[in-house]
Amino acid sequence: VGGGGGAQQPLPLASLSEHQVAALLRGIGLGKYAEACLRVPLRGRDLLLCTPEDLEAAGVSFRPHRLSLLEEAARLAEEGVPPSLLADAGSDHAGSELSSTSTEYSSWLREARISHISPYLPV
Repeated sequence: VGGGGGAQQPLPLASLSEHQVAALLRGIGLGKYAEACLRVPLRGRDLLLCTPEDLEAAGVSFRPHRLSLLEEAARLAEEGVPPSLLADAGSDHAGSELSSTSTEYSSWLREARISHISPYLPV
């Protein structure tokens, strides 16, 4: 029963939720667009239909990133999405990069002794 230690099967790109697409973006190095993906929302089946113009409207501002994302989507549509690329998709919201940055910024502000702001910062 169960798969032992073997690799998990790739998932169809079209089956991904917007949270999984956001995790996928982080997994392929385009995490700066993850929040925009959630706002649209951009699901796997939507990504398959996107043009560069669609991605620009969705918030992927840098043209080479739009083209890279479309190339990667075409490859993943054929090969499937390795579950390892979706490692953080289970979080309530896919803002782990943002919360990490926020925590680092909060620490920096505390170290800078900006006392009038520090009490309002997350721990």
